[in-house]
Amino acid sequence: MLIKSAGGTLDDGAPMARVEHPLKTDKVKSLVTRSFLEALFASLHEDLKAVKKDLFSDLQKVHRDLDRVGEKVATLQDKDSGYSKEIEWL
Repeated sequence: MLIKSAGGTLDDGAPMARVEHPLKTDKVKSLVTRSFLEALFASLHEDLKAVKKDLFSDLQKVHRDLDRVGEKVATLQDKDSGYSKEIEWL
């Protein structure tokens, strides 16, 4: 998407920008205000923060699960070494 300055301002004093989508064959152009773009980027920023929070939460869960698996493996290794010692003793 190409964003070009269209020059001039709208009634609210916001500068205009012309947005062109490069894939449209009819080259339809629409005018949008800077405030619209700022609102769009703010919304995207909030969405990204929510995704980051979800990913961090999932990562913490995986880390806890790996800790539990590590503890179980260590317990099994301890039991296994104990059985080996008993067999050697017999």
